[in-house]
Amino acid sequence: MKSVLFSINKPHTDNIMNNIKTIELRTKPPKINGVYIGFIYETKRNGGSGKVIGEFTAYNEDTYRICMGVPKHIVIEGCILAQDILRYTNNGQKDVTAISITNLIKYNKPKELSDFIHPVALGCCNQGDCDECKFYVMGDECGIFENYCVADFDTEKNEILKRPPQSWCYVELL
Repeated sequence: MKSVLFSINKPHTDNIMNNIKTIELRTKPPKINGVYIGFIYETKRNGGSGKVIGEFTAYNEDTYRICMGVPKHIVIEGCILAQDILRYTNNGQKDVTAISITNLIKYNKPKELSDFIHPVALGCCNQGDCDECKFYVMGDECGIFENYCVADFDTEKNEILKRPPQSWCYVELL
């Protein structure tokens, strides 16, 4: 099964761990049809641990055109204010996808980033059509990092994760 590591700030991680937050919102969701594993990397921001604290079963539910207004249920299920969703989507100029959070597993002992690899050892699957590649990694929503294909890395060895993704990235657990 494909798996994705999501970078999530406190207090959102607390709300996920307390089964209050049941969807994660992303303007650029993973390009996966069907169910996948979502790992929760709690960022160091706002006193977070800087570790992978759990996992969940995920699938990309629906995409919403926020310029038409913020649906009330994504505010409630996402535990986020409507104005924050508007800011995140650049006042509705970007669509947002709700990613379901089900079957939550809380780790007793958090995992380190070094417990994960980018799946580069398998090589690129689409010979340059990276938008459709399962190894394609999205940059962050602010455009600070470029999108790239992890197949561009040294494929002679597995690339152990050394830094958290800005938004999310495809991973495999060692």
